[in-house]
Amino acid sequence: ISTQARAKGIDIKASLAHPFKHMWKPDIVLSAFSISVFLIIYYVAVGFFPVYFQTIFGFSQSKANSLGNWIWAFNAGALIVIGYLSDKVRVRKPFMVVGAIGAIVMTSIFATRATHPDTSYGTFVLILTLLAMFLGVAYAPWMASFTETVEKRNPALTATGLAVWGLVIRIVIAVSVFIVPLVVTTTSQLVEKGPIAQELAVKYATELGTAAMLDPTTSEALSKNPADQTAGIKAISEITKVSVADVTTVATLNATQKPAIEAAQAIDPTTLGALLAVDPDPAAIKKAIGEITDKLGVSAAEAQTRLQALAAIPTDDLLTLQTNGPKVAEGQAALVALGKIPAKDIALLKKTQKAAEDSPKQWRNYFWIAVGGEIVFIPLIFLLTGAWSPRTAKREEEEHEAFVAAELAKLRSRS
Repeated sequence: ISTQARAKGIDIKASLAHPFKHMWKPDIVLSAFSISVFLIIYYVAVGFFPVYFQTIFGFSQSKANSLGNWIWAFNAGALIVIGYLSDKVRVRKPFMVVGAIGAIVMTSIFATRATHPDTSYGTFVLILTLLAMFLGVAYAPWMASFTETVEKRNPALTATGLAVWGLVIRIVIAVSVFIVPLVVTTTSQLVEKGPIAQELAVKYATELGTAAMLDPTTSEALSKNPADQTAGIKAISEITKVSVADVTTVATLNATQKPAIEAAQAIDPTTLGALLAVDPDPAAIKKAIGEITDKLGVSAAEAQTRLQALAAIPTDDLLTLQTNGPKVAEGQAALVALGKIPAKDIALLKKTQKAAEDSPKQWRNYFWIAVGGEIVFIPLIFLLTGAWSPRTAKREEEEHEAFVAAELAKLRSRS
């Protein structure tokens, strides 16, 4: 290298005096920046893919980790094959363009899958292996072209040029990793509280099933005021699918005519049906009094009083009570059970649910940032040294070798 530097007329001693000054040039710094942002998706894969696939798609830890194995295997294979081919044909830039375009397409497809939780493991294997291959197609030629660019500027400072790249890529990695929690704000909630939320979801499965039947406005009204009768009736209607009017009728009868309703429930359905006739049979009345006395343990006079109160209730209301009373009672019990869930558990479940809803969109946004980095990479390819066609590359290589040979010959003749 030192001989080649002398052949190019470079003062070795002067060039080594301030090495970073010589290497801190646009073609070197911007090229280092381009590959650094191009690989943002790679940094995410290394640091966050297991968490991403477990929290968004519900993959097991081993299954999420195995996706990484597919990525590394195909990426390594692409690096070896493309590195050999680019050396063989003597060009780098066409490979970089193909790799960059392929990476942009596959990263974009991958980003859109974030909001499709039904995406299968096999689909991700296909997407990620192709993405890994395209990253390798771009990276291996870039690495060779970058070192050639550094050598063209000063072959004595190749290590310094690589150090500049190392500094730039570490800055980009630090920034890209730092902004993940700023863009994907839900990760800590899902990782730290997700398992607890899952346990609570199992514990309160029935109650949460009831909550799922409620309209959001109804839930909000009850959370603000559990004693809100209007919201309570609407909630029971939503749970039981009984109309609000019928729920209101049943609730009103239960609240204002409780003794009469208890009497009605004590009477045999056949007897009750006979009592609802226009002219009830005296025998049915006597039988009803006996059934009330026996089942409720009250006197005959009390039973008769309750029966008279029952007779004053409109027949349509009684039929509504008979038809929908049991359903409304079940709805009331379900609503009471829902109200018994501790407020802190409800808050944790709601917060985790909100995080689960927001997280896919946030990850998708971050992946679009990675696509942006891949797009930035393409125009900065033109800063690197190297030809676009094998024929031109071969000619330039021959001219370079002839130039170096001539310069070396001059140096030897002077010595």
